[in-house]
Amino acid sequence: MALALAAPTGSCPGPVSRPGATASGKILMFPAGVPGGAGGSVVVAAVDDDDNASEVLGYAAARAREHGVPLRVVHVWGDRPGERMPEADLLLAYLLYDCLPDADASAAEREILHDEPVPALIALSREALLLVVSASSAPVSAGRPLGDTAQGLAGRTACPLAVVASGEQPAAMLAHRAAARRGAGISRNR
Repeated sequence: MALALAAPTGSCPGPVSRPGATASGKILMFPAGVPGGAGGSVVVAAVDDDDNASEVLGYAAARAREHGVPLRVVHVWGDRPGERMPEADLLLAYLLYDCLPDADASAAEREILHDEPVPALIALSREALLLVVSASSAPVSAGRPLGDTAQGLAGRTACPLAVVASGEQPAAMLAHRAAARRGAGISRNR
């Protein structure tokens, strides 16, 4: 199945690219970084207990509907003190029913993984048509344009990766800052 993503509306003045990434509005897209990917049958939304879950879920649910595939909502937890599996399940239920229409929330697949986020999500990307994550759970800055998870996933997934910009941070700014941090060239296509 070929993936054609509709560009969301947003504040980006025009497409921005760097080697392997494009930005539109609040979405920074990275192509699959592993050969043979993007043959999956679900859209995976990786969520955490932060303020970005609603935007991640909304974008992922729209892409799943657009492509006629299921939405799988995933929470990956490592060895965070005090977090337990039942709390992760409650988190997913809360986020699904708080952020999506009931029909979408009921139809969504749920998955909880006890692992480190980057390797777990890279493994899940082999089953996905698209992987959607937040740019960062913490506020981004010029020195930290992407969080550890988004940075670790960029260019390493088997399917395209959609990084949802946090808060009011436009994806174009994230792309420029991420490229500057990595020393990659950026061009603006007008």
